[in-house]
Order: sequence, then structure tokens, then C-alpha cells
Amino acid sequence: MYFHSSALKVAGVAALTTVSGLANAGGYALIEHGASGLGNAYAGSAAVAADTSTLWFNPAGMIQLTDREFMIGAHAISSSTTINDEGTTLNTALGGTPVSGPGSASNDGVTLVPNIYYVAPLNDDLAYGIALDVPFGSGSDYGSEWRGRYSATESSIRVIDINPSIAYRVSDKVQLGAGISIQMMNANLANAVDSGAVCFSVNLADPAPCVNAGLTPGNQAVDSAAKIDGDSTAFGFNFGAMFIPAEHTRIGVAYRHSVKHELEGTGTFDNSAPFQALLDASGLPLFQTGPGSTEVTTPATLSFSVAHTLQQNNKLQLLADLTWTQWSVFDELVIQFDNAAQPDVLQVQDWDDVVRVSGGVNYQHSPKLTLRAGLAFDQSPIPGPTRRTPRIPGNDRTWYSVGLGYKSSDTLSFDVGFTHITLDETPIDNSFPETGASATHVRGLIDSSVNIISAQVNWKIK
Repeated sequence: MYFHSSALKVAGVAALTTVSGLANAGGYALIEHGASGLGNAYAGSAAVAADTSTLWFNPAGMIQLTDREFMIGAHAISSSTTINDEGTTLNTALGGTPVSGPGSASNDGVTLVPNIYYVAPLNDDLAYGIALDVPFGSGSDYGSEWRGRYSATESSIRVIDINPSIAYRVSDKVQLGAGISIQMMNANLANAVDSGAVCFSVNLADPAPCVNAGLTPGNQAVDSAAKIDGDSTAFGFNFGAMFIPAEHTRIGVAYRHSVKHELEGTGTFDNSAPFQALLDASGLPLFQTGPGSTEVTTPATLSFSVAHTLQQNNKLQLLADLTWTQWSVFDELVIQFDNAAQPDVLQVQDWDDVVRVSGGVNYQHSPKLTLRAGLAFDQSPIPGPTRRTPRIPGNDRTWYSVGLGYKSSDTLSFDVGFTHITLDETPIDNSFPETGASATHVRGLIDSSVNIISAQVNWKIK
């Protein structure tokens, strides 16, 4: 039996889509960068500058903090995703028959996302700070038996961002800030390999050797497995401005540049015995564990925020935010292997740029207690069911948020927030045409929901 380069394309390990499960902003981003902002659905986040989380949203806001401040926060993100199959089949070139396995798959879990911030004024006009955040990340595990197993079984991604920044007061009405990001990305992605489909895809003229070896398409008993893991360290930058046209009004503008990651890692193949025997007989070094690489560019963002305190009632602050995200940078994903016999694998994404719109209020109930509420609409960059994958089952989402802040002393305060995110029922109808004739056509409806509980401790160092 002879294997040519198209045989590799079914491996699906190349589906190194840069996320897993359900993230909590459009695409695979995480927006949880402070418990105080969560209570407002992050409305006005580039203009409020109420605590050290302004480091992430707009470094110019550090000028508003008059003391050295340290904050540590955490977000417990509870997500639930169920994919109900609606006719996942093998490719029509391989008969178009239904794929075996359970009719639904669920991924439920809780992810903990940390924030750490420190801000210090040098004088009335200059301040510096450093932030540690997780701007991208999630995880999923659908198991190895479900009908979409050739597209995804397990996935995880984490991006840790260390972001030192400075801020300068130009005048009483204008403040500027800028920072650099040191990002560390790690991704681990796995899926089953349809050994029979690989065999048939290169032996359609005479599939008898495949049948004799039990290597028929969709035969779960001879499935193989593929996994890829990779790491990258890359650099980016961000800057912001804050304008104070009147005593009770702040306007924030913040930009965070895209970061290009070149992930280096290992592609690991665990081949079934009959499949490995045929690979050995072919004499070609395919489906062998070895080094691989890919490039992933995280998106740029541009935010416009307003925070306005009503002069008639100094207790009520109105907040609004519009954030644009350049998800069009995620147009395709190409996996390359050091093994020259193993061809590149392509997965087209064709994502769109999106906007996130939010509004919220802060109510100063007493000198010690602040109440918060917010609402947000978050667009999904996925253009439609044919580009949706089990690894990224996102859809447009709506945020409903509440929270409070409590000041226990002049130096110590606490913030908590809660958000419930709703998503419409999400269709998936992806045949992965660019991966070749042996690809599976995944069809289904996805039910998802997210709840987030956040808390932070703020300490002023007098």
C-alpha cells in the first residue's frame, strides 16, 4: 500500500484552533481583568480608573491613583457546553455514512483566572505600574467517543501577559499612558484520527487492503489519536489617553496591539496496531511523532469609554464602552512539521472584526459601599455555521452583571462581581473542505452558558 501526502490531512491534529471550549469575550479572548469592572460588564473600563485594573484597560488612568496600590483578584468562570449531534457524517467521497458514537457531548468545568496589579505614583504627574493577566484561555474535553472526535477531543490554551506601563499627566485635562506586553502562550490540542478514512482516501480505486485490515472509515475500534502541544513567547505594546473635559466626566481611549506568536512544539501520534502496520509497510515516514510549528496572531483592540457622574446626584455614575477587536487577523491556521514527508495542514477560519458594546452604573450608597450593575452585547467573530468548529463553538452573547465594592478602611477595600452570560442556540455545519476528502462533516446544535464570580482585594500602601 502506498500513502501520498493527502493522507496526512485527515489527522486533524492540525486543527490547532487557538482556543478550546467557551471563552468569555468574542472569539477566544478573556476580558476578566478586575472584579470591580465585572460588576459593570466592563462598561466605561478605559475611563473609570477607580483602581489598579486601569493598568490593563487604560494605563493613562494610573495618574488618578494618588497612592501606591496593590491588587490581587480572581475570577471563577463556570461554563457549560453541550453539542447535540444532528447528522455528523463521513465525507461523501467515503460514503457519507453517519459517524458512530454518542449523540451528544458535554464540556462542563470551572476555570480560575487571576489578576495581579501594582501602581506607584512617582510624583503628581508621573506614575508607573505592572500587571499580570490572562487575556486568552480556556479548556475543553469532549471525550474520545463522541461523533465529532475527528475534529476535537481535548483542547486547552493559556496566554499569560506581563504588562509594565507608565503614565504622564500632560495637563489637568489630558493624561497619557503606554506599556509593553511580554506574552507566554501554551496550547495543547488533541483529536482522534480516522485510520480507515486515511486508508480509503488514498486507495479509493482498490480499498480491499484497507477492508482486509479492518481499516474502514469511521471504525472507532481502529481509531488512532493525535495531539499537538506548543509554546511561544512574544512581545506587544499598548497605549491610552484619558481626557477630562469637565470635573464630572472622563473619556478614555485605549489601544492594545496584536501579538504574533510562533509556537514551537511536538506533534504526537498514537496509531492503532493495524494502521501502524500499514504505515510500516508503505515505507513512508508519515504520522510519526516529531517537532512542529504554527503561527497565531492575537487581535488588536481599540476601546472608547465614558464615565460621567451626575452633578444633580454625586452618588450616581453612568458608564459606557465600545470596543473594536481585529479578529480578521485569524484568517487561517497552518501547521508545519519538521518531518519533510508530512505535509502542511491548513484550516481556514475567515473570522470577522467585531465590536462589544456595554453600559453600566455605579451607585455610591455610602462612603464605604458602592453598588454596580451593567449590561453588554458581545459579537462573535465566527462568520457562520460552516466556519464554526467544536473547538470554538462561540456565538453572540449577552452579559448581565452586578457587583459591589466595600471600603473597610483607608487602606483596604474589596470588590466582588457576578455575571451571567447567555448565548443563542448555535448551529455547526462544518465539512472542513480544506482538509481533504477524508474530512468529517460535523453537524449539530450547541447549547452554552457561562457564569462568572469575581473577587479582588485592594491595598493602598501609605
